[in-house]
Amino acid sequence: AAAAPAAAVGAVAAGEQSLDTLSCDVCGQMDNEEKMLLCDECDKGFHMFCLDPPLKKVPKGDWSCPECLAAALEREQSDIGFDTSHHNYTLGSFERMANAFKKKIFPKKDPTLEEIEHEFWRLVASDDPKDKAVQVEYGADLQAKLLGSGFPTKHRLNLRVQRQQEASSEKRSRGRSSKKAAEAGAHSDSTDTNKLRKRKHQQQDPNKEGAEAAAAAAAEDDGDDGHDEAEANVSQQETQEDDQPEFDALGYRSEVDPRDVDMAENPWNLNNLPVNQLSVLHFFQDDISGMKIPWLYAGMMFASFCWHIEDHWSYSINYLHFGAPKTWYGIAAADADKFEAVIKASAPELFASQPDLLHQLTTLVSPALLMEKGVRVVRTDQQPGEFVVTFPRAYHAGFNTGFNFAEAVNFAPPDWLAAGRRCLELYRHVGRRPVFSHDELVMLVANACLADRANVDSVLADRTHAELLHIRSFLQQHLDRLQAKGLTKMEQIAFDAIPDDDRVCAVCNDTLFTGAVLCPCSSAGSGEGDATSPSQRRVCLEHDAELCSKGCDPSSWTLQYRHSLADLDERIAVLGAHANAFSVWTEEVKAALASQDQPLETLLRLEDQAQLLWLLEPLYCQLRDLVQRALAIHEQLEQVTVNKTGGSSSSS
Repeated sequence: AAAAPAAAVGAVAAGEQSLDTLSCDVCGQMDNEEKMLLCDECDKGFHMFCLDPPLKKVPKGDWSCPECLAAALEREQSDIGFDTSHHNYTLGSFERMANAFKKKIFPKKDPTLEEIEHEFWRLVASDDPKDKAVQVEYGADLQAKLLGSGFPTKHRLNLRVQRQQEASSEKRSRGRSSKKAAEAGAHSDSTDTNKLRKRKHQQQDPNKEGAEAAAAAAAEDDGDDGHDEAEANVSQQETQEDDQPEFDALGYRSEVDPRDVDMAENPWNLNNLPVNQLSVLHFFQDDISGMKIPWLYAGMMFASFCWHIEDHWSYSINYLHFGAPKTWYGIAAADADKFEAVIKASAPELFASQPDLLHQLTTLVSPALLMEKGVRVVRTDQQPGEFVVTFPRAYHAGFNTGFNFAEAVNFAPPDWLAAGRRCLELYRHVGRRPVFSHDELVMLVANACLADRANVDSVLADRTHAELLHIRSFLQQHLDRLQAKGLTKMEQIAFDAIPDDDRVCAVCNDTLFTGAVLCPCSSAGSGEGDATSPSQRRVCLEHDAELCSKGCDPSSWTLQYRHSLADLDERIAVLGAHANAFSVWTEEVKAALASQDQPLETLLRLEDQAQLLWLLEPLYCQLRDLVQRALAIHEQLEQVTVNKTGGSSSSS
């Protein structure tokens, strides 16, 4: 039994504690026996009101205490998550399977979105074994780079143009060969016919040269007719071939549609958005699948994506190409802490064993329950042809209402930089490996600006300047602290030239870039003495206290850094000067908005400058509205002037 109230227990087996001597493992008290639970694994007692969260009633069946449950979860971590399907599908066969499943769940009629939503959450909450046996499949996180994007791409169009040119060349070659063959056949037939006609005329009247000449001329005319007919046949064959659309090995039409050319260049194309000049991610030269390279999603009814936020708290954008709607639930960043508290309180033992559980897309809680706890939840049904955008640290979840096909990618405008740094602080706290080094990305932007200010717009320069100030302060703080402890050895090292897997903090799993500390006693194998060896145990500047277990003096440690304080100061100065243009523009716009009586020329100049800055800047939107009102008034005044001038002219 899960509970152990005195009235429910008649005898205690050998080796088990008596309830008279059983104390709560949390508070240590032996009272309130009717509220005491006995763990079925360790036989320890727990008051229901001492548990976190407290239990209001005795659970059914076997019960394990949080400590035992955490240990069991640690032994079977692979059980948390989703199984990989062993089926291989084409998109067509997946669609047939998805439609058959939907028909099985709703056999009588095509369900409404509300009916599908109700059934989805009923299945999620149900304890019925039949409901738990319901399984769906989701073609999720498919790499567009390997399988092909749903959007036209420049690379794909270039291949089409190349293949089209090759096909046209091959057609012309075949046409010339067919034409020559037809001409040869027509000439041969004409020659044979001429010979026969010549013999016939010679037999009829060998001395009639005029008749023979006429016959020869007629034969030549017949030969020309045969030649023309051959050309017509070849031309007809080519026309028929041109009418047939050609497809490549992936099923794409080989010919180039002008609309595809426009879409390949369109900034809303998910292949272009992450590498847009205003997305910080474009400074990374390497591809990052799912972040810089879109992922594809083939969904079916009830195939879900659990509560999560994007890697590095970046923005995300999802486009539904075709199929059934996709239902989304969202929680703004302002409620993220409250959401996490509710989730952790509902399953503390899960988070005890896996602190980064919310990052693993395996947690699904009803929006109704979250709203009961005070978490604000919004929802939408994404239709085909629509985009859904999520903002930094905005938790989202959802499910598909039937067969559909979507594409998604991340992007990071300048305002994301501050959110990205806060995310890294959380990653270090829970020991989660980042996808990339945030400091390295900041330095890539700084180096681009140092090379040429035109590489970085003023808003990005302003945000990067703030990040560099943070990096410098961080490095200075820990450098002073470590030197006070006795550290004297320092060396500059190109962390960005070391593979990410070989430059990881041994404590928090952060990707090292700004600085690291290592101790000579922590080297192993052939890497001993080599500061760049992966075998060296490195820690970030925050975790030097956990660097050495042998108690080595800090004077034997080595501090490795990527950029010196002087290097950082140089870049801070350049970015500061560049960002100043944005600051000046901001102050001028604020003054213009406050006064409401600026000359139209000044407003237009500020708007032109904004084109060189960042169109999503909120101040620009206000300025644009002001300019539009000013232009409208200006046009009205001009019209009044014209009318007055025209009136005086007519009267004179």
